[in-house]
Amino acid sequence: MKEEQFPARLLNDHGDILAKSSWEWAEWVDKSIVFAEEGILYKIYLKSSSKLSEPKLLHDFNEYKFESRQAPY
Repeated sequence: MKEEQFPARLLNDHGDILAKSSWEWAEWVDKSIVFAEEGILYKIYLKSSSKLSEPKLLHDFNEYKFESRQAPY
């Protein structure tokens, strides 16, 4: 059975969705929200109960390439 993935959601006190459906992952970190979207890690915070800050780019992982390596044990 294949595991389904659901977009991250952020609801305010009124039940309104503040998060974007394009977020692939999101997590609270201190008083901010860190999220991933299209290979890029961003950080935002709540400006009010109905508004998010502009995203701050933390790191763009799109140029990274997988490299297979032998385990050292």
